[in-house]
Amino acid sequence: MTASLDDQELAAVLAGLRLLQHALDHRTGLPNGISAIYTDAGPGLTSPQIDFLCRRLNTTRQTVKRDLTIEESRHSDERAPST
Repeated sequence: MTASLDDQELAAVLAGLRLLQHALDHRTGLPNGISAIYTDAGPGLTSPQIDFLCRRLNTTRQTVKRDLTIEESRHSDERAPST
């Protein structure tokens, strides 16, 4: 599955994952509705798996931002007047 998220959406997903991880680490439990979503596809991710997923998502975001910056720089170089 592939989903395209803007920065605000990705930040919300990462925050939600970190809250989930916190609840698991501190054994505070999850609200029933959240618990149902969390286990909908089988056993939920463990805290280390959530950490790995967050790092993957952050790496993807940083790669996309870096690629956009490189692309923007390339286009500005093309528009720059020759001297």
